[in-house]
Amino acid sequence: VSTQSTGVFLSFVSLSLYLYLFLYQIYFDLSKSFMKEALFFFCSFFFLLLLHFPHSVNGTTTTNNDSCPCENTSSFEREILSQFFKETSTLSHWTNSSGWLIAFSSHCTWFGVRCNSMNQVVSLELSENNLSGPLPTILSFLSNLQVLDLSRNSLQSELDFSIFNNLTMLMELDLSGNQFTKLSWGSSEQNLVGQRRVFTEQTRHQRQETEGIAFIDISFNFISEISPEFCSNVGWSLKVLNASSNVLTSLPTTISQLRNLELIDLSENIQLQLNSDFWKLTNLSIFKFRSGNLKSLPTEIEAFSRLTILDLTRNNMTLFPSSLLKLSSLKHLTIGQSPISEIPSEINELTNLESLSAFDCAFTTFPTLKLTSLVTLAVDHNHLSELDVSYLTQLKLLGAQTERIIPPSLVNFTSLTFLTFTGEQMSVLPEIPPSITYLGLFNMTIREWPGSYAEGLPNLTELNLLWQRAPLPFPDFFFGASNQAHLKALTIEGAVTGTLPCWFNNTRLLSITNTQIEGSLCSEIDLSNELQVLQLQSNPLIHGTVPYSALI
Repeated sequence: VSTQSTGVFLSFVSLSLYLYLFLYQIYFDLSKSFMKEALFFFCSFFFLLLLHFPHSVNGTTTTNNDSCPCENTSSFEREILSQFFKETSTLSHWTNSSGWLIAFSSHCTWFGVRCNSMNQVVSLELSENNLSGPLPTILSFLSNLQVLDLSRNSLQSELDFSIFNNLTMLMELDLSGNQFTKLSWGSSEQNLVGQRRVFTEQTRHQRQETEGIAFIDISFNFISEISPEFCSNVGWSLKVLNASSNVLTSLPTTISQLRNLELIDLSENIQLQLNSDFWKLTNLSIFKFRSGNLKSLPTEIEAFSRLTILDLTRNNMTLFPSSLLKLSSLKHLTIGQSPISEIPSEINELTNLESLSAFDCAFTTFPTLKLTSLVTLAVDHNHLSELDVSYLTQLKLLGAQTERIIPPSLVNFTSLTFLTFTGEQMSVLPEIPPSITYLGLFNMTIREWPGSYAEGLPNLTELNLLWQRAPLPFPDFFFGASNQAHLKALTIEGAVTGTLPCWFNNTRLLSITNTQIEGSLCSEIDLSNELQVLQLQSNPLIHGTVPYSALI
């Protein structure tokens, strides 16, 4: 029963009683004083009714069920989710459907669903859950949705992005790792005309203050085309777009309308041609285009004044792009696995550069770097005659393939924690600083260890000594009694000699194969509680039996 009906009914009763007494007074001649008292009583009662039921006089109808406006929305969204479940589980069963469709259960308790205090769905996260079929358009009714993560499923067919146009609160969308073939706009829009939208004035006001959808991940699909309308409709809000690992061959001319875009990843689209409109995205701070077919960079990239991260791994550039030298904000540059043969000394003009990765290129010479901000330098798998790092004492990571490194001692590189050398050109190893936590030596011909290690390498947790080509004694002096417990992984293969060590109590990975190390297996292996991987094949000078406990 509505409050309006209650108020009208009680008002009618009070007036009827007063009229009855009035007629009764005329007929039976009651005292006027009694009638005055009765009139005062019923007027007071009627006034109190007006105060208590204000809707009975202004024509507004408010039902008991509408005392909380969110109740209808909650029930409606439960129906939407139920239909969504049915449409995405027809071809296969969900991996986890805990709570879904259970009678009398709140949809806010269903797996992957998160609601706000009004029981409105704000997040739907069903990553890697075996969803299948086309993306249901019914999702457009979840008008309070802020996060939608359906990544790593088997959703397929054309992806009509217009179904998200009604989700004005949506900020993050992850559809990566599915089987979508095209990114379109509008093919389902006509079906959404007149759909129910449950918004308050406050919601609309909040929408005007936000920037709409900011994050879209459509990587690892089979998308061959992006419609121009997509860029036109999301360009005002989008900040992050990951479209890597698709089969794109071109971009729409409207790509330039993504004017607020800060990060774009177009990697692993091996046939993609970047048009002139792409180079108008001057607001970018991160650009990744691995495994592309770039042969050079246009001068337009010089306008990318905010660019801090540039990844051009596995492209076809043979010359270092001079236009990169104008990117004064650049902090991380990756040009590895490209046929670039030379880097100009002008690279020192990039004074903010913190990381330079140029591994597996065609370098034979390398400029002397004087970049005081550089902490990572990776020039592995090149053929350098020498590498001068004298001015880079702040380095934390160094990887190189060179015949000679300058200076011959790295002891003063007190921040260096990760060090790798590759290639048989290097016959003399530089002295290693005690700060090292990871040391990797691959395909080397060194025959002795430089320097003295009275205290060993107290921070070393992993040593990889692989494919050693010349006899080299096992560096047991790296591991003094005080720091043996720190070693977590030891991998040795090749012409390494010496005695098999017996301190593996905390080692998780122990691999000694194809070596000239000699000795018997010790009981410490049997006592190790941390050991997870044990490999000891092809060691003719090692004898003994592997303890049973090391095998289980």
